[in-house]
Amino acid sequence: YPNPLFVSGYTGLAPKTKEEITAEKLSVGGTVVEVVYDGKNWKYVPGSKYNRRLTAAYPKIEFTGAAKVRIPFGIGTLANCSGGRTPWLTALSCEENYPDFNSDERFGYRWKDVPELALKEEQYGWVVEIDPLGELPPQKHTALGRFKHENAALHTGKNGQLVVYMGDDEADQHLYKFVSADKLDKTKPRAEQRKLLEKGTLYAADFGNGKWLPLDLARCKADLAKAKDLKVKIEFQADVLINAREVARGLGA
Repeated sequence: YPNPLFVSGYTGLAPKTKEEITAEKLSVGGTVVEVVYDGKNWKYVPGSKYNRRLTAAYPKIEFTGAAKVRIPFGIGTLANCSGGRTPWLTALSCEENYPDFNSDERFGYRWKDVPELALKEEQYGWVVEIDPLGELPPQKHTALGRFKHENAALHTGKNGQLVVYMGDDEADQHLYKFVSADKLDKTKPRAEQRKLLEKGTLYAADFGNGKWLPLDLARCKADLAKAKDLKVKIEFQADVLINAREVARGLGA
């Protein structure tokens, strides 16, 4: 997260300018750097072809999964928290407190002060996959749900399916897991292996009853219809994934 005073000079005394918000957009996101070990220390490699930034101003990042019909691509990544390493050697980074950037609350960044620079919030709150080698383009995987992602802990099950455990870093929120529909096959090219994150089932934990609740509209539609406090309209699986928090709560997570 940026400190506006040091990034853009903003003092909090007036609406933000386009220049201030642009500076902050360029200061968040993630960095890929090459390092080498010389036998004693790890050292940064200046000028490496791998060194690059993926900021909130990074051009189009493709979306995958069922919500792609609603959000085909997004601009950049931000609020990145913990992540995980995939079996095909890419990095997952989790978009966490994305609402802070439009907010004008105490700790908000007020990007909506310039409407054309405000976040389109449905583009954030996802798990973004980055290839350190730069061979595969970055992607945001909607099958893993949208919420304030804290982490992505990966495990390959005995039957070969990939499982991703994820937490939502806010009080009174939920624990999730994603189980891939297909099995990991390390003989396939990396571009094929990464498709495991595009299709599968997202679950929310029901600790009270000791079970996992599928956030799959085909399996939970009847239960959602009974939910009393569901404040969002759910018609398609894309709606389930975009509103994963509300759906999980409606199902009793």
